[in-house]
Amino acid sequence: MLRVLSRILVVTVACLVIAGVGFAAEKEKKKEGEKKPPFNIEDMFKKLDADKDGKLSFKEYFASPFVKKGGEERAKQRFEKMDTNGDKSVSLEEFKAAFKRMEGEKKAEKKGEGKRKKKEGGDK
Repeated sequence: MLRVLSRILVVTVACLVIAGVGFAAEKEKKKEGEKKPPFNIEDMFKKLDADKDGKLSFKEYFASPFVKKGGEERAKQRFEKMDTNGDKSVSLEEFKAAFKRMEGEKKAEKKGEGKRKKKEGGDK
């Protein structure tokens, strides 16, 4: 009887160790996943392209709840900025380029903020 109980205990501990390793691996996957952008630009474009013609009209672009939050006037300004060839539509390439520009602007802003903080800290 004692042997049976000790074997059950060993098996239970082994299961707990294996489960712990599995949970740790899952946690690492989640950390890696956090580094990825929250969305895929091409997938976003495809979802917005309601008529599937490979380009976005302003109507399709403005249908996005995220875009609507900023208001129609701001959406028009952004759309015109994305439409680099002036054909009143935004291609996938123009859409991707706009996101690259925005990333660059955000990085530049962060660098500027970092320099300001260093300056402010140095003045004290």
